[in-house]
Amino acid sequence: MSVNTRMFLALQLLIFLVWEVGGKDMFGRMIAVNPDELDKVFYARVIEGMRFAMLFVAGMTILSAVLGRGLRWIRSLVERRPLLLMLCLSIVLQCVLILLLRTPPHSDAVMYVEHAQRLVEFGSYITASGDPTAFWPVGFPALLAGVEIVTGDMLFWSRFLTVLANAVTIWASWKLFSPVLSEKGRMVFAGIFALQPAMLFSAVPLLTDHIFLALLVTAMMLFVRNQSYWSTALSVGVLLGLGSYIRPVGMLFAAGFAVAFILRDAKVYRAALMIAVLALLLSPWIARNYNVFGSFVVLSTNGGYNFLMGNHAESTGGVNFDFDYNPDGLDEAGASVDAYRRGLHDIADHPSGALLRIWKKLFHAFRRGDAMMIWAVKPIQERFPSRVLASVFYLTNLVMYAILLASVLSLLLGRAYIPYSPLSVIVVVTAIVTLLSVLVFYGSDRYLIPLLPLYAFLCARMMDSRHTARNPGSSISSHRA
Repeated sequence: MSVNTRMFLALQLLIFLVWEVGGKDMFGRMIAVNPDELDKVFYARVIEGMRFAMLFVAGMTILSAVLGRGLRWIRSLVERRPLLLMLCLSIVLQCVLILLLRTPPHSDAVMYVEHAQRLVEFGSYITASGDPTAFWPVGFPALLAGVEIVTGDMLFWSRFLTVLANAVTIWASWKLFSPVLSEKGRMVFAGIFALQPAMLFSAVPLLTDHIFLALLVTAMMLFVRNQSYWSTALSVGVLLGLGSYIRPVGMLFAAGFAVAFILRDAKVYRAALMIAVLALLLSPWIARNYNVFGSFVVLSTNGGYNFLMGNHAESTGGVNFDFDYNPDGLDEAGASVDAYRRGLHDIADHPSGALLRIWKKLFHAFRRGDAMMIWAVKPIQERFPSRVLASVFYLTNLVMYAILLASVLSLLLGRAYIPYSPLSVIVVVTAIVTLLSVLVFYGSDRYLIPLLPLYAFLCARMMDSRHTARNPGSSISSHRA
């Protein structure tokens, strides 16, 4: 049994002891004060099956360690074609989960689907009462509406768009990081990234995060490839513009890319061209919003809502809805501006509370990594025995915590080092912008999804003591898939 396996088993034993001594009771008390009745039912069933889940995962760890000695041919096969095999396996597992779970739209997904249905029926982006709206970003509902028009079954086929987006993300991330990884490191990277629960469950819930991630990572790859002055800035601008329609935080990433262009070239013309392309791509929706609201609204009117959620006196630092968003009954645009104003006033009036919320936001962002699994399973939790629910819940979070731990150790031990290059510039900028989005708004593990490729890279470096850094960023070399 390898050292890593023994350490993993020791960690599970420690978790089991903590759970039995007091963790179970503490978790139960947290559930008791949860106002969401569906959450109460779901997590109560998780508690019921948690002891079995821990023993099951430990048993599977031992079994895999024993069988692994006799299955060296599998490792040999993976070493020869890590990207191809892990990509295919990830796609198959995602499709199996889509067919197995068939989760109905839940929470945010309900709004995306309803907006898409009204787009198809009326040809306008409107609320249920028929009023023009821009509260929910238009990009994903427009995409869903296109699927409905083409296939006639939005709920089924749209999920395969996320599978396709994940395939693009895995491929682009491989192109981005494989040149600075050893053979073993590339194998570890492909396995961790393609098969982590955050990827496998992401196609079920009908959310925006992983489609945005595909556009972002592709933009990062093109930035590093740097083929030509025009094509790089143009392509990055288009990808970030499309990403901003999906998730408006893309505009924050666009500002980060502009800084990255300047840091790389010590000139502003590429940054200016990229921003110009982005502005041109967003201009039709900006014009539409101005005509609707009579004021400047870039993409959506929910920015103020999200900002106030994380920046009012009673904010928990995470997702919470117990605050008065629009007390004066303003229109969407006015309510968003007023919410920004109220949040900024609270920060100015209570700076110590605002500083404390920074740590609360970071805690809520990193405290769990099961968003995709929860959104996929919780709405249909009654279909599964409590032991199955608990096992999926426990394994999902255990994998994410292990990835985070390995990533932190990789940073602390200096194994993540990449010499100054386009790759190091864009990775650092993307990480900073991602964390900044948490600090500006609120903490959610969904906000950290842009870091998933970086986590996999850090884990690959941590698990490979013979890591190398071979002139990264000068080109993206091709490695066998």
